[in-house]
Amino acid sequence: MNKLFSLFFLMINFSLQGQDFFSQPAMNFISKHTEIIIDTAFTDIPIEDVQRSIDNLRKANPAVIIRIKLKGLFNIKDEPLLLSSKMLLFLDGAEIKASTSSKAGALIKIIDQQFVSIDGLGSSLLDGNNEDVVGIQVEHAGKIHIDHLSVKNCNNGGLIYTGNGHEVYADNGSVTRMKIYNCKKFGIQFTDVFNFICTDNAIKNCKAAILMNGNNAAISNNSISSCNTGIMSVAKNESITNNKIVECDTAIAL
Repeated sequence: MNKLFSLFFLMINFSLQGQDFFSQPAMNFISKHTEIIIDTAFTDIPIEDVQRSIDNLRKANPAVIIRIKLKGLFNIKDEPLLLSSKMLLFLDGAEIKASTSSKAGALIKIIDQQFVSIDGLGSSLLDGNNEDVVGIQVEHAGKIHIDHLSVKNCNNGGLIYTGNGHEVYADNGSVTRMKIYNCKKFGIQFTDVFNFICTDNAIKNCKAAILMNGNNAAISNNSISSCNTGIMSVAKNESITNNKIVECDTAIAL
């Protein structure tokens, strides 16, 4: 079975050379037209006001999908933006930036939640401002999809994703079409996950581009440059295919 699995991905490598693997879904985590969706939007207001508003919306509507759109500049000082289950965050050309001497630890954080997506529309950016923060931190969460964002200057890493276990089959997440650069420790780190997808990302000038510890993960079509290590894996049954790795001390470490 493992030989067939490897042969399949080898065939993908040759047949899809130069193409994007990921196709954007029409509706993230919206599965039927009868679901209730609340839309809310914010432009250039304090991030504390955004947090208070979406928390109040969730408290008043515990089971609905909340779709959030941000435009403009949002500064992160003492606390990250916290997202709860069934929240869909769209950054419409928005910039979320760490303030000088920020104590937040992360710009966006998801803890013990599921069915959350973060999508960038236009030139959306998470800027760590060379502070000791992570761009996006996911802790003990599943079914999280992160797509099409730029992350830069986050000293503690571009994205940390910790799932709910190596054998939790229906809990897989994905990180796609990210641009991550100048993040000192690493670009993307994921651990304790199963069937994770990491594809079509561009990572540059990080100590390690992708650190993977998730069984049955797929690492494909990523472009990596100017990192100490391109891809480091301590997982089982992973597929590493069609990645471009240049100007790194070590390309792949297994």
